[in-house]
Amino acid sequence: MIKTKRGLDLPINGSPKQTIEDGPRIRQVALVGYDYPGMKPTMEVREGDQVKAGQLIFT
Repeated sequence: MIKTKRGLDLPINGSPKQTIEDGPRIRQVALVGYDYPGMKPTMEVREGDQVKAGQLIFT
């Protein structure tokens, strides 16, 4: 791992394209506990449940 204290200037020429492209539809996602260190959520859905966009998953 590289640690920096004052930032890092990368010599990258040009700028990124300002476009958004459609990607493939996502059919499944997963929440992994290791991604949320220190959190102790109360789950509002069970493993295997289907959820809708914007639905509450945990509090």
